[in-house]
Amino acid sequence: MTNVPPIAREAMELARQGDLQQAIALARQAVDAHPQDAGLRAFMAMLHIRRNELAEALPHLRAGLAIGPADPFLTLELVRVLIGLGELDEARNVLEQVRLPGIEPIRLRAMLLQRRGEIAEATALYRQVVAADARDFESWGNLGICLIALGEPRHAIAAFNQSLELRPDRPSIRHKWAEAHFMAGTGEQALADLRKLAGDNAPDSNAWVAMAHVEKLLGRADASFESLEQAVDLDSSNADALVALAEAVEQRNDLDRLERIAAQLAALGRPVEKLPLLQARLAYRRGEFEHALALARSAPPSIDTGTRAQVIGQCLDRLGDAQSAFQAFVEMNLEDGKTGGLTRLAAEQSRKSLADDRDQFTPQWVASWSPVDPPTDREPAFLVGFPRSGTTLLDTLLMGHPGTAVIEEEPMLALVAQRIGGLARLPHLQTPEAEELRSLYFTEAEKYAPDARSRLLIDKNPLAMGSLAIIHRLFPAAPVIFMERHPCDVVLSCFMTRFQPTGFGANFLTLEDTALLYDEEMQLWTRAAELLPLKSRTVRYERLIEDAEAELRPLARFLGLEWLAELLDHRATARKRAFIKTPSYAQVTEPVNAKAVGRWTRYREQMRPVLPILEPWAARMGYEI
Repeated sequence: MTNVPPIAREAMELARQGDLQQAIALARQAVDAHPQDAGLRAFMAMLHIRRNELAEALPHLRAGLAIGPADPFLTLELVRVLIGLGELDEARNVLEQVRLPGIEPIRLRAMLLQRRGEIAEATALYRQVVAADARDFESWGNLGICLIALGEPRHAIAAFNQSLELRPDRPSIRHKWAEAHFMAGTGEQALADLRKLAGDNAPDSNAWVAMAHVEKLLGRADASFESLEQAVDLDSSNADALVALAEAVEQRNDLDRLERIAAQLAALGRPVEKLPLLQARLAYRRGEFEHALALARSAPPSIDTGTRAQVIGQCLDRLGDAQSAFQAFVEMNLEDGKTGGLTRLAAEQSRKSLADDRDQFTPQWVASWSPVDPPTDREPAFLVGFPRSGTTLLDTLLMGHPGTAVIEEEPMLALVAQRIGGLARLPHLQTPEAEELRSLYFTEAEKYAPDARSRLLIDKNPLAMGSLAIIHRLFPAAPVIFMERHPCDVVLSCFMTRFQPTGFGANFLTLEDTALLYDEEMQLWTRAAELLPLKSRTVRYERLIEDAEAELRPLARFLGLEWLAELLDHRATARKRAFIKTPSYAQVTEPVNAKAVGRWTRYREQMRPVLPILEPWAARMGYEI
């Protein structure tokens, strides 16, 4: 761009003033008049990049390199854009073919490795980059993200602190900093630091957004929501605060407010990266699947790869394109599993812990239990079953009864198990310790349901099906409800649902690991049911969908509850719930329907490798494969 055309100069001035839309319009005219000007091509590309329009920038970068193949700036920007668009193979080829000096190619190789899930290699390169340029806030942030993935949260906090000291105005890094504190067990410290930050820099809406993220990680949904409301009250033009609030109201099933916030974001007059995904989620929730699919596909993959793939998969599933939907869910899980071998190791370890418990669960072991006095208070009921088997639907139905206090996936039982310290101690439990553990259980339960002792407490925790020994040891007369559903539908649904890829959740990143976890959980469940005199009842998902009253009336009798018609109106009950923390939050507000019954048959080819694992369980329950 030796002789800059007047229209290009005008575009540059507009860009300096921040009017990128008009700058692009004028720059396009300049490029049309001078298509062989590499400088104009580079300028046009950079305007699109500033608007995060990576797909639009790509052809200009390629055209510029065709004019000047040795241009290092265009080469590096092309690689950066390709990484952002998820074109990782092409990005790697460009880097390998063009050997450029300096630190920037190393930074880009680190970004490429990070996106490919080669975290340890990326970490080493980021360390090399920040050692050469300690003011590279972007690489400090990416180093922290990699260290989280490697399970080194305290080192990640240090890296994030360096990044935020250089650029404190990056909410995404502040969120990752919060996650590192949560992983390190210092979430309360993070909250204190953020409150001080908000006080020192009032009004700092970003600090409130970060506080909301920490509160959510700590399981305080209402406090998180209030922090987001505060952030938006402080600055109604803060796109990050509005996006976070939009995601929160969607999970609370407030679609009208989601629509209003999306319109507010659209009216800001500047690009909001996540807006197309929010609009896609709204369209999907309203049954506009074609429109939702188009919106999700329009979102750049670099913004939120996992969510984009999830929405695309959900839309394609509802539109009947099973093969393409499955590939989208594969992409979603690949993105969530970018920690590489760490997630696989977590999945294997979680299954091994179940196998170890099963091996210990023998008639001789149960016979060795010392006598323990039963509780004098009313015993809780437990609702268990493999995830995605219908437990959220059933717990919502049961919430409709005024005599119940349903607590959904809170850590009462986990705290008790932690205090016990392993199944090997169960036989030696004495009455005083058992009473202390029961007291611990109810003290924790009352944090979530203050009237837990005066009503029938129903502890809904799907994977507590693996904790029956602890349940029976402390609460021998406790009713246990087992939610049963076709194993293939359950496993497929878990694979298609986005869970946190930690602990047991790491299994849901692949169909094989999901099926193996199902097998381990079911083996432990059946072993416990055979060896313990459980007071249990099975509720079958397919029967519940077909005739809810016929399935619920016997269950109410089993639980000692008077039959009430309110038990059947799950949608009214769901609407009263401010927050539903499970992935089924959207489904429980819909009318009961059978659209997910037998869905796996449309994915039979994709599920073929895991059918040998699931077929024996299907046969045992009377399902066909």
